[in-house]
Amino acid sequence: MPQLSEFLRRFRFRGVPGAPGAGVPADRVAALQQELRPVFDVLEDAQRRANEIIAQAERQAHERRQAASAEAAQLMVEARLRSDAERASAAAEHVAGAEAEQRRLLDEAVKQAERIDSLAPARLPPLVDEVVRRALAIGAEAP
Repeated sequence: MPQLSEFLRRFRFRGVPGAPGAGVPADRVAALQQELRPVFDVLEDAQRRANEIIAQAERQAHERRQAASAEAAQLMVEARLRSDAERASAAAEHVAGAEAEQRRLLDEAVKQAERIDSLAPARLPPLVDEVVRRALAIGAEAP
């Protein structure tokens, strides 16, 4: 930044007696550039740092996307393995349940057969007598 004395020099007297006049630098563009150079230097430095921060953020975002993609792929593999294991487990439970139901039904059928076998000797003679009586009746009616 320009010193105060340089700034005040712009307004020095330009002539000998008479009305004072404001002095203007001969090269206004150079003077403005010299005056604003420190500000632009700071802005350039800030812009450079901002670009570095943006580049670093983009690299980190890329790395995080790759890591997330790899993690998602690993999770999918694990999920497929778990789903296969769960399917096998569910099938085994279903088969075990079906086998238990089959054993229960077979036991029930055996019990009914034993009950029928125990009742048959008591019920069979009257039934045989009834069948014989009907057969004789049908035979008597035949020409």
